[in-house]
Amino acid sequence: MESLNVYFGQILTGILSLNTDRSFSYQYDKHWMESQDGFQLSVSLPMQEVPITGSHVRAFFANLLPESAVRNRVARSLGLSEKNDFMLRQLPLLNQRFRRGL
Repeated sequence: MESLNVYFGQILTGILSLNTDRSFSYQYDKHWMESQDGFQLSVSLPMQEVPITGSHVRAFFANLLPESAVRNRVARSLGLSEKNDFMLRQLPLLNQRFRRGL
């Protein structure tokens, strides 16, 4: 299983994981959930202690990536498939969009 830290600004909100069956899961960070400033990232990602699984997890995080021609160009220049949401999500420049806040 591969995983990525997910931040809002400079604060860790949780961990995005690519499971062995290639599905995505998201686990909120305990400190984020206990913080007064913590909030659920999406209606489809309710704050809960157990990992969230399902196609809606992939859809939420894939939606933060560039679309169409830009996505194809970035993926091609890096030798990745434009359908590889997880690897594209790891790229520092693309992660800045989420780090700054939705």
